[in-house]
Amino acid sequence: MSKPPALLPVKSFAEVYADPEIAARFGKSAGRKVVGVLGGTVPVELITAAGAMPMRLRGDPALPTTAADVYMEPVHEGHLRSILERLLAGHFNYLDLIVIPRSSEGLLQFYYLVEHIRATNPSVRIPPFYLFDLLQTPFEYTTRYVRARIEELAQRLAGLTGNAVGADAIREAVARHNRARRLFQKFTARRRGSNIPGVEALKAAIAGQVLDVDAFAHLLEENLNSPAPEDSRLPRLMVKGSPHEHVRFYETVERLGSRVVAEDHDWGERLYDHLIEEDVEPIDALARHYQHHAVSVRQLPQAEQDARFLATTVEAKVDGVIFYLEENDDTLGWDYPRQKRLLDEQNVPSLLLTGEPYFGEVEETSKKVSDFLAELRGARNG
Repeated sequence: MSKPPALLPVKSFAEVYADPEIAARFGKSAGRKVVGVLGGTVPVELITAAGAMPMRLRGDPALPTTAADVYMEPVHEGHLRSILERLLAGHFNYLDLIVIPRSSEGLLQFYYLVEHIRATNPSVRIPPFYLFDLLQTPFEYTTRYVRARIEELAQRLAGLTGNAVGADAIREAVARHNRARRLFQKFTARRRGSNIPGVEALKAAIAGQVLDVDAFAHLLEENLNSPAPEDSRLPRLMVKGSPHEHVRFYETVERLGSRVVAEDHDWGERLYDHLIEEDVEPIDALARHYQHHAVSVRQLPQAEQDARFLATTVEAKVDGVIFYLEENDDTLGWDYPRQKRLLDEQNVPSLLLTGEPYFGEVEETSKKVSDFLAELRGARNG
């Protein structure tokens, strides 16, 4: 398949963040199939290889979830409740397919819930769903299983677009996505050594989830060719834990006088930190990548994830780590005691924020962050 032109010449990551579906709507109006994805573990290279455009779905914390609350218990993660609300309102009806990975219990339950709604209330219009049954246990037989699921997804996408999703098309798509990953890795290195706000870095990472891959690479190149602000003496932070699909927490943290120079969640830099092998059979390469390196709460073995986390704190020269856990998190909190102990052994201060709401903000959170930053400044000046 020949390389399509980059869709929609957007000018900045801020522009994309302000209207994250602009590229998808443009692609749809141009006759391109648009495939929604949830989470960061769907092999988007297959969607690109089929000639379609992937777009990761986000919720909207400013909207009530009146319709979603009829079906979904409030103990579910806020972003999933919000996405369901938008689905029920018909917001995503322009999508041709939505792919949901089985990379968390919340996502799996979401898939079954939507299928239940579809079966019991046929009047509700929701795009067709596809469950990508990804497993991330570190075994060879898991690789074989994931490979088979990737082949099935490729067939489904070929049926959707009418384009063959063969080895050559996948290989070309992998190269295009790897190019964007390499550029983002350069952007991350630049972020570490300059005064690029964490807010802007997160907007860049989010853009890569909602733009055509070539348009995203173009924006990264433009950014890398512009002057970077000089580094500052502000405390350097890592944000770890629940996903941040919006920048409001980063805005709070940086408004209080710090710089977010790294993150460890599945809307940030980790999405781009591992390249897919290009010198092996492409479906094998995809299977290994998404089994071992796609960011999710089920990534194993845990010791490797902890080692990577600690290495990032060193490489990014962080002064402190903020563990941010959403109020309905039922997974990441279990990892906190061990990870805090590892940080303590390295003399890296940390702050734990639990029960953080997706909808609305808590004034107490700002005070806790402010007090933590005061401690960091005191330690730096002591």
